[in-house]
Amino acid sequence: MNDKQKQSEEKLEDLLNTLSVRSVSYEDATNFFLQCIEKVARFYDVEYAFIGLLDDVDSQLVNTFIVWNNGEVIDNFQYSLQGTPCEEVVNLEHEIIKKGAACQYPDDDMLRQMNIESYFGAPLIGVDGQLLGLFSIMGTHELDSPSWMISVLNGVATRFSLEIERYKSEQRLQSLDHKITYQEMYDSLTGIWNRDALEGSLIRHQSSVAAGQSHVYLYIDLDQFKVINDVLGHTAGDELLRQVVPLLQQNIRENDLLGRLGGDEFGVLLEYCDIGKASVIARNILDTIANYQFEWSDNNYQISASIGIAEITAETRHELIMSQADLACHVAKEGGRNRFLVYDNKDKEILSHADQMDWLSRITHALENDQFVLYAQPIVPVEQNSLSRNSYELLIRIAEDGKIILPGEFLPAAERYNKMIDIDRWVVSKAISMIKNQEGFLDKVDHISINLSGQSLASEMFCKFLVDELEHSNVSKKLCFEITETAAISDIVTATHRMATLKEMEVRFSLDDFGSGLSSFAYLKTLDVDYIKIDGLFVRNIEEDLIDRAMVRSIRDIGSLMGKKIIAEFVENNKIISLLEEIGVDYLQGYAVGKPQPFKELLQAQ
Repeated sequence: MNDKQKQSEEKLEDLLNTLSVRSVSYEDATNFFLQCIEKVARFYDVEYAFIGLLDDVDSQLVNTFIVWNNGEVIDNFQYSLQGTPCEEVVNLEHEIIKKGAACQYPDDDMLRQMNIESYFGAPLIGVDGQLLGLFSIMGTHELDSPSWMISVLNGVATRFSLEIERYKSEQRLQSLDHKITYQEMYDSLTGIWNRDALEGSLIRHQSSVAAGQSHVYLYIDLDQFKVINDVLGHTAGDELLRQVVPLLQQNIRENDLLGRLGGDEFGVLLEYCDIGKASVIARNILDTIANYQFEWSDNNYQISASIGIAEITAETRHELIMSQADLACHVAKEGGRNRFLVYDNKDKEILSHADQMDWLSRITHALENDQFVLYAQPIVPVEQNSLSRNSYELLIRIAEDGKIILPGEFLPAAERYNKMIDIDRWVVSKAISMIKNQEGFLDKVDHISINLSGQSLASEMFCKFLVDELEHSNVSKKLCFEITETAAISDIVTATHRMATLKEMEVRFSLDDFGSGLSSFAYLKTLDVDYIKIDGLFVRNIEEDLIDRAMVRSIRDIGSLMGKKIIAEFVENNKIISLLEEIGVDYLQGYAVGKPQPFKELLQAQ
């Protein structure tokens, strides 16, 4: 190895070490980018390098974030994209000019004045797929770099994207008004990335991985978490999840990405990793969790986990990454727990398990044979007087082989296989047929709530079916359709149109899981709902969590100001009832005020 090659390798190692810093705080961000820019410039032997961010007002303007100019950092400035190579980059295209850059862009005064010969630019893309800005290097000599060196630049751009996203998020978080953006990216319980942020990173990493390289994704599911949640309560379950996070963090590398997918499920993206190394990391995670004792109420509880592993290469379809790791995790769990399994589409065990995932046929069978049943849970007004009346939310179950199957087991499969419209059609028809001749019961209740999925809300055919059902019944005034915040805002134009059509028939609407995304308030003026149901994640912890209590109070105040009635769900004890009464919500729902019971039995008891 000659001296030049040795120096090049030393510079590359220095650059990669700088990039591998695990988490960059808001205060240290400028220094981090400065060190990276300097090492990139020295590695490629170029005079200029900069990071630019799109202007918040004019997307044709770029504001430099940090600029390296001939060995020193200079003041930031603003410039127009028009007629520059950066204009190509903001169209999400890499721009590589090894020679004659100033000649190719004669209108770019900066290139001409600095005698720029070579240029490389890469877009910086956020977790939601939106363009943040660009990263560029420029030199006064021809850039004769092999393809692997260009791949390094792509990797640098990906890393910059992550830290720019983090920097911008934390910058916005300096103000309480921007807590919304933080919550859209980070899990409120554990403080790590949420599912959307991690999934966005998976897509970016898969799209940028070069041939011969790989990342690895770990899908981690705690074993028997539901037992702890049910026996010790949600507060204990939440604390366990918080304590699991550092156990995971201590076993992954500095540059790996950790997120909570929901419930007791976590995901880890292992950057530039092979299956062998990933298997070692997975084994270490399992051993650490298995050796950990969860202490609660003077008792210790042992936990374990199952892990599915999926390799991410240039050939991997990004939409399959999560499902492949999820499937491998399920097989590992069924194989005895506290183990990991690498996804292999030729593995007989995985193929066999995939065949056993028969929920689609079971749901179809339940629809054809009327095996679905309705349960009803009361929604109780806080203010009790002679005019107050209870309402009920209808909940769906499957009666199969003498067992009642809860919706958490089959609704995810129904959503995955697009069966929610069929289920919603059954619920609406069944509910109307059961109450349309129950005048005595209807006189005693305020309304009956029926959940509508996002698939149904978006379907024109379902809306026509719903209108037809309502026209042939006399119960419209007693019906309230619950739609989730996520379903409503995913296509707000369609949602408002569907709601307007149905409201003409005097039905009511309730916005369920309100506050879960913290982007909710912006849509309240658009969505013509009668009720706001506060997400139970905020309600169940208001005894101990002052922030959750403040959120509930804020939702109540703003919702009431807008003329909406406020429902609090997950009301689990009398202390929560007292706090909610003090806050001033209108209705309560939860085990403390009434458990779900078969709707048929409720009607017969009237």
